[in-house]
Amino acid sequence: MKYKAFYISGDVEYRETEAKDARIQKLYEIRNSGREEIMELPTGCTDIRCLFDGNRFRLEICPSLEAKSSERLAGFLTCVGIRLRPGVRLAGQVGEEDRRRLLHRMTGPLSPPQKLAALEEFLGRGRLAEPEYPVNDILELVERQRGSVNVEDLAAALSCSRRYLEIAFKRDMGIPIKKYAGIVKLQNALVMLAEGRDDYYGGLAYYDQSHFIREFKKYMSVTPGQYRRNMGRRAVV
Repeated sequence: MKYKAFYISGDVEYRETEAKDARIQKLYEIRNSGREEIMELPTGCTDIRCLFDGNRFRLEICPSLEAKSSERLAGFLTCVGIRLRPGVRLAGQVGEEDRRRLLHRMTGPLSPPQKLAALEEFLGRGRLAEPEYPVNDILELVERQRGSVNVEDLAAALSCSRRYLEIAFKRDMGIPIKKYAGIVKLQNALVMLAEGRDDYYGGLAYYDQSHFIREFKKYMSVTPGQYRRNMGRRAVV
């Protein structure tokens, strides 16, 4: 499933280019001439962003784990970013010279496919680390079950101790398994809401509607009802 990345107004220009690299999801470009609020949605992925506004430039490497992070994009006219797949992360630091070179390429007159190719080349020099066992299997199981998982059941399925799974997952993902599962459930709920379905909380194994509303608001800062009413703003993938 392609998880939704941003919650933006209809006045913000957004486009994306799919990547063919198994470690990278896509390149996205945002032009925010009206300085509208852009809320990042939690996905558990990592983004590498080049932010531009006149003579100001900034490169960010940030995990997309929490909502309420619109301030990262506030004040910048343009954002060119790349989204990695869950569990894929940068191996080591990006030096200052490499940062400047990447920002220069992203500000140049390149087409979206050319920018994606430049980013893929930049990340192809041993910079990316992919999740290994058991984290890769945990990610697959959590997504397959749409976030409705129990850590004890995961441990039994993978023939590992619960403690080993939790330590390995937190080391690679930066968050506990339970929190990542909650993010996956939220992403599935966003799809159901967009489809106009009313069985979203039961279908995703929340205890009841009140539990679903609490969890939704924890990540999104708004209730499901408020989100539905504001869907004139777009949740984009």
